[in-house]
Order: sequence, then C-alpha cells, then structure tokens
Amino acid sequence: MRKWFSFKAVKEVIVTQLHQGLTPRKCSCAIATGLLIGVFPILGLATVSCLIVAAIFGLNQPITHAVDVVVGPLKYMLIIPYLKFGEWLFGAEPMSVSLVQLTKDFATAPLETLKLHADSFMHVVVAWAVLAPIVFILAYWISLPMIRKMIKMIERMKDKQEQQAEEITSEG
Repeated sequence: MRKWFSFKAVKEVIVTQLHQGLTPRKCSCAIATGLLIGVFPILGLATVSCLIVAAIFGLNQPITHAVDVVVGPLKYMLIIPYLKFGEWLFGAEPMSVSLVQLTKDFATAPLETLKLHADSFMHVVVAWAVLAPIVFILAYWISLPMIRKMIKMIERMKDKQEQQAEEITSEG
C-alpha cells in the first residue's frame, strides 16, 4: 500500500497544516468534509467535489483531499447499506440486479445503465444526503478534541526542542 493511502500520511498532513497555523475548528471541518465526500456513493466525483467544496467554503485543501483518499474505499462498503436505506425511505422494491452485474453493465453501457437504474441511483444519493448532516457533525465533534490534543503535543515537542537548543547554546 502506498504511503499516501495511510492514516499515518493523513496525520502528517494534519500536523503540517497545524504547524502552519490552521485552527482546530477549521481542521476538524476539513476532516469532516473529506470524510463526507469520501463516502459519497457515486464513483468518480470525489476529487472534483473536494476541490469545489473546499474552495467554496475556504477549507484546507490538503486535509480535505487526504481524508477523502483514505476513506474512499469505505464508499464501496456503504453502497449496499445506502441502497437499502434509500429503498426503505421511498418504500421501493429492492433492486433486482447484483452490484457486480450493475458495475459490468455500467462499464459497457453507462447511459443505458443509468437510465435503467435511475431510481436506485437516486435512492443511494438520497440516503447519503439524509445521513450526511449526522456524519458531518459526528466527524467534526469527534475530530475536534483529537486535533486539540495534537496541538498540545506539538507545542510540548516545540518547547522541548527549544529547551534543548538553549541547553546546547549555554554549554558552548
């Protein structure tokens, strides 16, 4: 697995941005946005969506994109739950084709597949939209204390480095 797909890489991006003066609230907002876009159930829209949403709301681009990339695989695991939830919301009959077949159909005839399964795509997107505010708020409030803790750790490390530098200077 490549380094930029890891949670460690996301942490490095966050630490770098915090060193540059990013506030905990803005950082948590970027994390929540990256998570939300990363689990959007329609494939192929995440990167452009991150770019546009982060630009419109003045969010930190590196953090938003890093989180989106790391959580991106979750979207595959969530498609079926989104679909079932959307079908439940609309009182619709369950989709009659498998996800594997749908993927094959979409690869060979995207427009026809989209027309044939437009209701299912709508169910998935509506389910995501209904859950989006909850996911955003939870991600924001869970990440905020973690970011604040990271800042304290960074400050302690900085103080320790300054103290060591002073000791070296005073010895010389």
